[in-house]
Amino acid sequence: MKDLKQTLLDLVLESVSHSQGKRQIVYLEGGYYDTRFGPQDFSKNTLSMAVNIAEEIVKRKYKVTRVILGVLVNNIGIVCGEDACVIPNKIYDSKNDEALVIPKILTDVLTASMITKNDPVIFTNEKTLRNRGLRLVKEIVDESKKYSIVMEKNKDGEDLCSVMIGEDKIPLTIKKGKTWAARCPLIMGQHYTDLYIKISKKYGKNINLLIVDMGEMYDRHKMNNGAKVAHMLLQKKYDFDAGNLQIANFSFQDDELVDFEYDLTERNL
Repeated sequence: MKDLKQTLLDLVLESVSHSQGKRQIVYLEGGYYDTRFGPQDFSKNTLSMAVNIAEEIVKRKYKVTRVILGVLVNNIGIVCGEDACVIPNKIYDSKNDEALVIPKILTDVLTASMITKNDPVIFTNEKTLRNRGLRLVKEIVDESKKYSIVMEKNKDGEDLCSVMIGEDKIPLTIKKGKTWAARCPLIMGQHYTDLYIKISKKYGKNINLLIVDMGEMYDRHKMNNGAKVAHMLLQKKYDFDAGNLQIANFSFQDDELVDFEYDLTERNL
């Protein structure tokens, strides 16, 4: 079995081979952490790997136009169920801006690399993504046919909003009374959607974009569903073809990044 570094480099080369003359952009995300606990070994190791891969891409001249680094911060807390996570609206919200300052242990990894001199690191927080995702669902929920929205009630009388993508029913929100709560696939779908739009605005539509995200194995389901939601939103909400977008979700069983699997999501509609 190939190690993580070689697997990532091979994935980049494969993406380049299908770029068809388009500008190749690679986005590498690591360093994920919960502000309640701060960065753990997994956070530092995934960010270090992202930086290392970025440097290798530049050094080996892989015909990549830009390599961009990113960090996603959990500043709202997570309550997980068996099928999908629910992001509460208020309970774990950060109380001050200090919680959103990226810790030195991660900034040291970033500033040590020349990669960050060409493009700023993209820092994203889940509180913002949650709020954006909820606003978006409220906009599209009544267009059930266009977006393949499914509305149901659970045993507690709460309204469940999901989206059908192929044969998969992917949960987006839970609504009890007037209170909406986001589910994790919506958060991640909003994240990948925002990244695609942000990067395509900067580098133009004539790009081939590979997004690489690194998470723990118990987040595999929500990351993969989020990737599917992103493709749906880009095509149906924002009118992007998105055939030039690949999202690779790496899921790890260990902090040392030895035991992993990855899933590649491409245009699926």
